[in-house]
Amino acid sequence: MLFPPKNISLRILLAMAALPLLAMAAEGAELRRKQQCTVTAGLVTLGDVADIFAVEKQTAEALAGIELFPTPAPSQKRFLRLREIQDLLLLHGVDLRKHRFSGSSQVSIAAAAKVSRTVKPRGEKPVSFSTVRRAKRTLSNAIAAHLRQQASVDLPWNVEIEPSEDHCRAVDSPQQQITITGGQAPWTGLQSFEVTLTPTESVRVKTASATAETKPSGKTRRFTIDAVVTVPAAVVVAVRSLTRGTMVSPGDVELRVNAETGREGNPLRSLDEVLGKQTTRAISAGAILQKSVLRAPLLVKRGEVVTVYVLSSGIRVRTNGRARDDGSLGDLIAVESMH
Repeated sequence: MLFPPKNISLRILLAMAALPLLAMAAEGAELRRKQQCTVTAGLVTLGDVADIFAVEKQTAEALAGIELFPTPAPSQKRFLRLREIQDLLLLHGVDLRKHRFSGSSQVSIAAAAKVSRTVKPRGEKPVSFSTVRRAKRTLSNAIAAHLRQQASVDLPWNVEIEPSEDHCRAVDSPQQQITITGGQAPWTGLQSFEVTLTPTESVRVKTASATAETKPSGKTRRFTIDAVVTVPAAVVVAVRSLTRGTMVSPGDVELRVNAETGREGNPLRSLDEVLGKQTTRAISAGAILQKSVLRAPLLVKRGEVVTVYVLSSGIRVRTNGRARDDGSLGDLIAVESMH
């Protein structure tokens, strides 16, 4: 009679679980990030910042055409990190689990040089960096306020814009009111807004009848500007304190979005990744759940008697053994023979 060795490894797995993984590999792609790129269009696409390799040509073309954000000004560069690319793809509904990322740690993005055909008026000075920065901040804040009102939700809207020099000059004045209109639900992605600049300083004008009339000191200006609007990806947060070994249920966690969550560590961003899992340590209420604090439920506990099957050269042996470790689905544990 054959007996199994004293110490053998037991792998708890489901053979059918491999089938969805094979299908996923066929649908996925490798996104190999470039070290630098020069963009000629007004919007940066995924195909500009990464070389895309996929089994299906349609998959590669669809990924390459995803619009990320406006192209930087010709005098500026933007550096794009992997985490930013992933956040932008999540906003477009891309399942990151289907794709593999490789290549440079960050991409340097610059606009292609263009010959300007516009002649500036004599004596007009170039717009300073501080003026551009103030104008971008003013416009971004005004657009974010408009989005909070239109969407009826107080989210940390991130607005990326590249205003022209003329727009920066027009916006960089404290004596005016800025009104924003436009945009459309769901309010994220590439959006178009109309900016109205109304002078708030008035002057008194005498008319033919000798009466005084108050009028704005300048003209109302209007222009349209494109923006890429994003919100930080939601993270899973514990709504109550959880003890070690708790099986996470829907009432224990929720998705939350704010500007500070998920900036550090490896936070979980989907309830599907959390529900049904078991905590490995105590978690306080309000804490962001990290992958390291959860595991699949234990199927085998240390000291339990388990059934062991040994297959070798067409011979199948069944016996009992005692587990020397705890084990979840897919874990390797040591088993001790009881003979």
